[in-house]
Amino acid sequence: MPARTRLRPITLAAIVALALTGCGSGGASSGGSVASGPATSATTTASATPPATATAFAPATSAATSVTTRTESAPAFVTKPPVSGSSGLAAATASVTTRGYAVVDPAAWEPEHTLRVLLGSRGGSEQVFFFVAGRYIGTDSSQPSRALAVLHQANTTITIGYTTDTGQVPVDFHWTGARLVALEPIPATAARG
Repeated sequence: MPARTRLRPITLAAIVALALTGCGSGGASSGGSVASGPATSATTTASATPPATATAFAPATSAATSVTTRTESAPAFVTKPPVSGSSGLAAATASVTTRGYAVVDPAAWEPEHTLRVLLGSRGGSEQVFFFVAGRYIGTDSSQPSRALAVLHQANTTITIGYTTDTGQVPVDFHWTGARLVALEPIPATAARG
């Protein structure tokens, strides 16, 4: 009986050490007990452990000391979006330039949105280039405009301002999940050209 009393603190310490280092994120382990649980459940677990397993904890404890504790709240395989805000911008810019246009304002690129936009310029005219999750899906119209502006952006809707003879005309473009739709009529080519 005295040997069992001496093993209990060693076994309990080993269980607590394993629970603290193996858990890392503070969640429950697969064994169903956590380090922050009541001492009585740890004592119950320790008393159920036979005395012959005292040496089995030594290798596990030494292995646990070499484990780096994660401070992230997400699983290790989850990646965070880039902080720079340029996700896909280089490929989108290449897509615009291969069509003979220069990107007007790269700051219009919103990588966190599903529907994204870049304005391209060529020979005094401009064209709107749309992308969904970084994939090029098309332009606003088959003919370029004299001057364009990105007026507003949301996740799946972008408002483009067309400069016409009578002033700026806003047109909302919405991604339905399957196709891009202009919610208002695009000004005629003669008015915006």
